[in-house]
Amino acid sequence: MTTIQTSPLGFYESLFHIVTGAAAIFLMLIHAVWAINVLTKKDELSAARFHKFSKFVWLF
Repeated sequence: MTTIQTSPLGFYESLFHIVTGAAAIFLMLIHAVWAINVLTKKDELSAARFHKFSKFVWLF
């Protein structure tokens, strides 16, 4: 038997990991692009917004 077959949640447990993993990769991609943008602009307001978003991304 595989792990999915023995788990009480079965397929839904794997689906949860797929969805959260994809969301994390997507957020990190946005985070990287935004970081480059903030570094090139050197705008204090953009940097402050970026730091708020950054905390959310790393908590996720």
